[in-house]
Amino acid sequence: MKVKNAHEEYRDLLTRKQLVSQGLIPTDKGIELWTNQYCEHSAIYYDPAKAIKLESVYFWKNSFSDDYGLNVVEVGVVDQLGNELFSKVVKPCRGYLSEGSNADLWLKIEKDHSFSMADIICADNRVAVDRQLASVIKKQKYVKNLNSYNVGFNVPNVLLANQAYKQIDMMELFANIIKEPYEDYYGEKSYKWQKLSKCLEYYDVKLNSYRAVDYARALQKCYEKMPK
Repeated sequence: MKVKNAHEEYRDLLTRKQLVSQGLIPTDKGIELWTNQYCEHSAIYYDPAKAIKLESVYFWKNSFSDDYGLNVVEVGVVDQLGNELFSKVVKPCRGYLSEGSNADLWLKIEKDHSFSMADIICADNRVAVDRQLASVIKKQKYVKNLNSYNVGFNVPNVLLANQAYKQIDMMELFANIIKEPYEDYYGEKSYKWQKLSKCLEYYDVKLNSYRAVDYARALQKCYEKMPK
């Protein structure tokens, strides 16, 4: 393995994190290089000339329902190639956690999703996580498409209110593909919204895990197969 800055042909290469900070996604396999002449640490570096603009993001929030309503426990976001952009545990409000049974349930769900105890203890509440997520997306200067299955629930309100972004609700798109007739309470007719599990089955997309970021990856794979 070579030292990056010791070879002229590697000087312009960047890490994935460096590319993302510029609103870009690497498309080449990259090359592992030592980060300095002491050969203590290495990193994968990519050619920025082969990178593409980060234009679309896919959101998912894992949640569970109980007597207190719908509780978000985790948020995950990927780019249009399925690369992770954001993954955070969400901590319920203090009032919710004040009842031991609620705290136990929340901890169990988080552990089932493979988060460490440190992740769980240090988790921020939903408002804080939404704020962090919105900040990450706003820093991506080329992003224009916000994709999810039920956009209104999964995408932070501050991003939904920003007219610079196009909202793509895959739940609505899939309903128009299945075309199952539906008549609401007022007699208005449309197509029935379908469960995400049916969408995944329809496009033969398998989840790698139940983590929110893997749900987001599954959405990205489904969207690639949807007729445009």
